[in-house]
Amino acid sequence: SVFRYIETFYNPERLHQTLDYLSPNQFEADHAPASAA
Repeated sequence: SVFRYIETFYNPERLHQTLDYLSPNQFEADHAPASAA
């Protein structure tokens, strides 16, 4: 479906000005708290 395409291909690759030109996945990885193991 279109939603799946956007979420799995287009959106993770797109750079955003408001995220300091990081992809959404990279921004989330950089700002996610470290998980307790």
